[in-house]
This record gives sequence, C-alpha cells and structure tokens, in this order.
Amino acid sequence: MDKKQKIFDLLNSQDYGVLSTVSTDQKPESAVMMITVLPNNTILMGTKKESRKHKNLNGNSNVSVIVWNGWTEAQLEGIAEIVEGSEPGFAELKDNLLKRHSDADTRIDEKTVFILIKPTWARYSALGQKPPEIFEITDWSLPD
Repeated sequence: MDKKQKIFDLLNSQDYGVLSTVSTDQKPESAVMMITVLPNNTILMGTKKESRKHKNLNGNSNVSVIVWNGWTEAQLEGIAEIVEGSEPGFAELKDNLLKRHSDADTRIDEKTVFILIKPTWARYSALGQKPPEIFEITDWSLPD
C-alpha cells in the first residue's frame, strides 16, 4: 500500500480529528472536528462563520490536522480554503459531509462554512507494532 493511501485510510477510519489554526495574535488554536475525506483526498470539515477557526483562516490559511487510533497517528499540515453557502460546490460538500456524518444535519445552517484542506506535509506513526512504522511525506505533489 502506498504511503498516502495509508494516511488516508487512517483518516477515513476515524470520525474526528483535531484542527489547529493560527490566530491573528500568532497563537495556536485547536478544536476537535468531524473529519471527512473527499474522493480527491482533500479533507473536509465544517464550522460556523462566527467561530475562531473561520476568523483565523481568513487571516492565515496554514493549518495542521491530527487523527489517531490507539498508537497509530497521522499528522498533516496543509492549506485551507473556506467555502461559504453562496459559493458553487457548497451543496455537494454538504452532501459529502452528511454521507459520513448524518447526525450533523441539524448543525448545518446559513451560518455554516466548509473548510477544505489540501495536505502539503504528513507524518504517519504506527508505534504499537514491532517494528514501529514511521514515515514522512515532505512534498505532497510528488508521487510516493
């Protein structure tokens, strides 16, 4: 299995991950978020327009995401893009999120925005196996 696929298999196996953004004061802010991986391996999350995440991303689109299952984790860095309700593709993103998290239906409203994250770097660590498996992808644009 290729390295990127191993990372996305872990992301797809979990309902939640931690998203970290950078505030206007250059301080880290993190939140537990529902995570959905789109077919093109872009990470999809949702938030509200009045959230700290939305404000932070308008000033700095650099993010990190971590997902784990026991002793296996994936850390990713990437560039985030905000998609608002009036923009093309919003309805399709909503459908993708609800396929994975049907219980989110009651939380999506006119204040909802979606966050699309394109990974630029990743580290995968499976420390619970012998020998441990650890690798990095430092240039996401290159094939494995």
